[in-house]
Order: sequence, then C-alpha cells, then structure tokens
Amino acid sequence: MQQQTVHRNNFDFLRLLLSSFVIISHSYALLGMEDQEPLKRLTGMVFSGIGVSGFFVLSGMLIYQSVVNSQSVGIFIRKRLLRIFPGLAAVVLLSTFVLGLLVTDLPLGAYLRDTATYKYLLKNIFLIPSDNLLPGMFRNNPRPEINGSLWTLRYEVLCYVGMLLFFVIPKRLHKAGALLIYGLALSGMLLLTLKPGIVSAGLAYHLDNLFTLTTYFYSGVLLALWPQVWKPYVRTIFPIALVVLTLFMWLQPSWMSWASVWIYPLLLISFGSQYSPALQVGNKIGDISYGTYIYAYPIQQLLIASGVREVGWLLLWSLLCSWLAGWCSYHFIEKQFIYRKKARL
Repeated sequence: MQQQTVHRNNFDFLRLLLSSFVIISHSYALLGMEDQEPLKRLTGMVFSGIGVSGFFVLSGMLIYQSVVNSQSVGIFIRKRLLRIFPGLAAVVLLSTFVLGLLVTDLPLGAYLRDTATYKYLLKNIFLIPSDNLLPGMFRNNPRPEINGSLWTLRYEVLCYVGMLLFFVIPKRLHKAGALLIYGLALSGMLLLTLKPGIVSAGLAYHLDNLFTLTTYFYSGVLLALWPQVWKPYVRTIFPIALVVLTLFMWLQPSWMSWASVWIYPLLLISFGSQYSPALQVGNKIGDISYGTYIYAYPIQQLLIASGVREVGWLLLWSLLCSWLAGWCSYHFIEKQFIYRKKARL
C-alpha cells in the first residue's frame, strides 16, 4: 500500500477547523437555539456559514489543480466520484440501516417496509433534495432531520460539473473562463440582494445557495490561476486580511457578507499555504475533515435523543465523537478508494 502523502502546508488542519465550525452552529440549531449562537448575536454571521464557504474556497483551488493534473476528463470524473461518493454512501447506509433500526420508535418490520426509508436512502446517496426524514426517527428532538449537512455536497458536485469547461477550452482561456463564471455568480448574488422578490422564496433560497457557493468556489479557482499574485506574500496577506475582516465584523457587520467574498478567500489560502509544524494533524491522523463533516449531524441528533440538551455538553461530545467518526471514515473507507484511485492513475 502506498504511503500517506506528507503535506507541508496547513490545509488539512484548516479543513478540520472548518468542519468543526459547522458542528458549533449545529449544536445551537439542533437544540432550537439558533439565535443564541455567540457569533450570530455579535455579527449576524454563523460559524457554519464560515465553515461551508471556506470549504468551497479550498475546494475551488484544489479542484482546479486536479483539472490541470488530470490527463483526461474521465480521470478527473473518476477522481471526484471516488473522493465524494464512497464516504457519502457509507454514512447514508449506516444512518438508514444501523442508526435507523436502533433509534426508530416504529416496529422494525414497519420501519423496513416503509417506502420513506428507501426514498431517504436513494435520494441522499444520489444527492437529490429530500425531506431528510426517516420513519420514526428523532421525533422528540427539537428538529427531526437525519443529516442536514449533506445539502452542500449537491452544490459541490455542481461546481465539479462546471469545471469540465476547463477540459474543453484552451488553457490560455482558463483565466477568462473562471473570471466569467465568477462574475456571473457574483452578479446573481447581487441581483438577489437588490431585488429580493424577483423570484419565489423557494427558488430564491436555492439560487442564493448556488450563486454564493459558486462565488466562493471560483474565488479558489482564481487564486489557483494567479498564484504569483499572492503566494510570495502569504505571511503578509494573512495578518492584513485577518485585521480587515475583524474590523468589518465589529464596525460594519452589515457589510460583512460582501467584504468576506473578497477578503475571506485570501485569508484562508494565505493561512493554508503556510507550514506550521504544530498544525500538521493530517500527517499524523489523516484528513478526517470530510468524515467529520458528514457524520456530525446524525451524531448530534443521536446525542440529543439520548438526553444531551445542554449546548456546552452537546458541543463537546459532538466534536469528540465526530472527530472519531471522521478518523474511522478516512482510514476504513475513504483512504481505500483514494489509494485505489492513485493506483489506477
């Protein structure tokens, strides 16, 4: 078996930090205490928003690099499928046939005969929008959803599909293509902000997610396309970006969402591109961030159903259990397909 790649950067730590940010927000939201999240009370922002948008920035940079390093469209698609879907299929199957059988308040036969059980399974494995419910599950929790984190993967895959453009157009046009898509997504964000009633509320929700996450994704793509602009100056860019965002957060929080579109990607990439020996968690335990992210929500729901209703304890146990689940997911599932992918390429 191949040896795990040693990374001389902070990206593994950064991904784990971002996935943990999502757990912080969900610890409040799943107890029906969204408005009590400290960051939201101070700035109107939530940790989960910071985490998810950060994932898309990092993904944009790394996925463009994958495009450049892939010899064909088929190789690129195979790499993306093997990275996303084995872990996703595992968490959905475990949620349906292990957690479901243990927690449902229905008779087991009724649970297994219910068509809703299999609709949840198939829709979530294939990232089709669903009600995110399983029969008899978490009905006494403040919120009954099984896994409210998987929705972002749908937009992640859509961004991957968009990256196929860069196999079609000449490499000299990559910058222009990325700028065009970034500009269209940013314009969509602006249009929905200035004209909130231009489409129905339901469509506006999906379009806002699409435009916002695509904007952050292509921020990462653009940074990957122009490394000479920022890479030599990462030690200077990081503290400046941190100070500027902090000032916006405290002095003009209403402008924060727009300021972060330009400044937050620079903050993340400049920090991630540096090498801090103390932060090399990925080299020690593997990249457990994806598993942490996809398992955290059902783990938190299980903890709440078991009687953990104080936010501090829920956060503590959620982090510990989700990190452990992320470790298991990486070493027993994800890594097997990553190595298989490398062997074939």
